[in-house]
Formats: sequence, structure tokens, C-alpha cells
Amino acid sequence: MPTDDKVRLALELEAATRAADPRVRTVESASYGDAAVESALASSSGVEAEARRTVASCASFAVAGDGTDARTGYGFSVGRSFADLDPVAAAGDAAERATRLLGARQPAGRRLPVVLDPLVTRSLLGLVGAALGGEAVLKGRSMFVGREGEDVAAAGVTLVDDPTLPEALGASTHDAEGVPTRRNVLVEGAGSSASCTTCTRGGGPGGAPPGRRCGAATGRPLGSGPVRSTSSPGSARPRRSWRRCPRGSTSSR
Repeated sequence: MPTDDKVRLALELEAATRAADPRVRTVESASYGDAAVESALASSSGVEAEARRTVASCASFAVAGDGTDARTGYGFSVGRSFADLDPVAAAGDAAERATRLLGARQPAGRRLPVVLDPLVTRSLLGLVGAALGGEAVLKGRSMFVGREGEDVAAAGVTLVDDPTLPEALGASTHDAEGVPTRRNVLVEGAGSSASCTTCTRGGGPGGAPPGRRCGAATGRPLGSGPVRSTSSPGSARPRRSWRRCPRGSTSSR
């Protein structure tokens, strides 16, 4: 992809962010990035594996204001290639996240249901996934130590680690040691509860290798843990969930 096209996309992203809402005062940054990754592995045990992947992304950081009130927000778009990106959607998300809290007030303390923004949910899944990783479990630092099969979540909550999904940006046929990757169910809803399974370095559920030896490709210490965690979709769209919680709270940070 020519450099001029990449620059043009970043400029269009900035303009789209400014135009998305009149309350957007400035765009702190609008950027584009891409990468091509190729890795090969050969071990003394006879394991040979290789992988290739590409990624492209754009992101916008908006600053919105109303009188003396000012808020920030960001939006992004990620794909395998330049053509997969949607700068208009990224701009709209940045403007919406920057403007939706304008004029917000601190509510009185009370017990409320909370509807999480997808970005907040992603962070939460990252924390849960880290607690289910091999190192955290073996060192006794995980809240799930010794709780395999216990009730740890509400009914309908299912957390899966599956780096074999082609649409996953970090998808791979093997882990950092050449072990084939596979789908692992970490938390699975069952009846009125959800049960927990940890992913340990010595082996996964039933003694099977978890296929999650990660870190080498990114320069981090080699360890065992989830690579591509996802939660099962619920039965309601976000706006329907908001309507069902007229006195609830939305967390977007």
C-alpha cells in the first residue's frame, strides 16, 4: 500500500472525527499503522512450524467540550489489510465516547446494575484470562486456584480461548513451542452456574496440552495462558440492555 494512501486515510480520519459532532473541539491524534509478521520454529524434538499474518489499524482521539466541561474519547478500526478498515466508524466511536459524558453529574450512592462498554468488557476478559493462565495458577496467584468445576459465574456466562479462529488477529495453528493450538473452554455456563477450568503449563484439562505457550513472538517471557479469549454473545443487543435498566449505569472507561 503506497505511503500516500496511508497518510490520506489518517487525514480523512481526523476530518471525519471533527465532523462527527459539533461539540468535538479538537482531535488529539489520528493515526494509521500496519505490520506483517512471519515466524518459524524448529526444535530439537523435531517440531517444525511456521506462521504468517498481517494487521492494519487506524485510531482517533477526540476532545469534546460544552462550556467549561471537556471530555476525551477514542475510536479505532482493525483488520487484516488496509481495505478492511472503516475510518468513519472509528471517527464516530471517538466522537461518541468524547461527547456522551458531557454534562454528566455524580449520582448519589446506590446499588445499580451496570452495562459494560465492549472496550471495558475486553479489559475484564483480559483480567479473567490472566487469572486462568498457567503461571498465575501454579504460583497460587489466581482466584481460581483449586476451583476447577466450581460455580464461578452466573448462568449463561461462557469464556472460550480459541486462537484457531481465522478471523482472530492473533490466530495461529501452533503456540510458541510448536504445540498445535485448539479451542479451550475456560468458563462454561451450566444450569444455574458456570464452571471453571484452568490452563496450566504441564497440561490442560484431562492432562491434554493446552496449546497456549505464548510470549516469545512479542519479546515477553514465555508462559502458558489464553491467547484469544471471547465470551459467548448474550440474547440482547446493548441498547435493549440499557432500556431494561432505566436506573442502571454504563461503564465506558
